[in-house]
Amino acid sequence: MVVICAWCQQEGQRGILEITGEKADERQSHGICQYHSLRLRHEYRRSLFFSTLPTLPHQASSNSLRHC
Repeated sequence: MVVICAWCQQEGQRGILEITGEKADERQSHGICQYHSLRLRHEYRRSLFFSTLPTLPHQASSNSLRHC
């Protein structure tokens, strides 16, 4: 059985993680390589950080800010 990184395969790379059993066994299973695992964690943490930041109000038009 050949274990392939699904992310590498999606990018058009070989991404073979391991080959188990006999060579004649051409079945495939999918996992994630260390590079894509770290990248995925980074993106996840980054999205959590930015989702917890307070949103700033939209800037009001200049007409509404004029004083009498």
